[in-house]
This record gives sequence, structure tokens and C-alpha cells, in this order.
Amino acid sequence: MTGDQADHKVGVVIMTHGHAGQDMVATLERLLGAAAVEGFVAVEIRIGEPKAEVNVELTNAVRTADRGAGVLVCCDLHGSTPANCAVELMRARLASDVETAVISGVSMPMLMKLATAKRTGTTPAGLAQAAVDTAIRSTRVEGGTGR
Repeated sequence: MTGDQADHKVGVVIMTHGHAGQDMVATLERLLGAAAVEGFVAVEIRIGEPKAEVNVELTNAVRTADRGAGVLVCCDLHGSTPANCAVELMRARLASDVETAVISGVSMPMLMKLATAKRTGTTPAGLAQAAVDTAIRSTRVEGGTGR
């Protein structure tokens, strides 16, 4: 990897139904500072938004988030139109041949990992696995009787 390529970061797109993604990015910025969310793009999808419009918004967001090392797309709901569009984009590599990976079930622990992880010298798929591993370790049930 050349010096120029070593500086390239994986970008992050967060696609949610409604403004949850924008709120999560704003929370990360308040907690960690603006530099931590550089390359993060939140996309608000309206309920019932046509697939063609979701595809346009996603493609534009991927282009905006791309920092030279590909883009990780984080969606709120597996099987939803935004998630399906992201998977189709990943498979077709329609966004200017930008390498992408897709996570469904986006959460604050995932995004905290992505905001604090080194996003240079890795791939979208490698970063996705680290985010999912963090989310799994962060999921807990506390208290209660178990009934």
C-alpha cells in the first residue's frame, strides 16, 4: 500500500427509517468530537419511499462517504427496502466501483466502534465484522427473573 493509499479511510453510511441515523451520528459527534465522524453520512428514508428514490439517495451517500477505501453501509432493518438496495449496490458495485459491505441492525455500540476504530488499512467487510462483534458483546440482559 502506498503512502497515499494508507491515508484512505473506509466511509460509513447509516440508513434508517426516519431520523434515527442522524440522531446517532449527532450523539457520536457530541461524545467523541467531529473528527470521529468524518466520513459518516446519515440518510433518512421515509416510510413507503419508492425503491428508485432509495437507490438514488444511497448511491449519492456512498459517493459522499467514500474516502478512498470503500464504504460500509449500516441499515436499521434487515430485509427492508434500504437494506435490500444496499445489498444490491454491494453486489453490483454501482457506485463508481466503490467497494461496499452492508450491516443490518445498526446500533450505538456498532457506531461507537466504527467512530473509534482505525478506518485506514482495512476493508469495509473487515470493519463490518469488528462492528458486529462489538454489538454482540454489548447486548445484555440485566436483572429480571428470566420468566
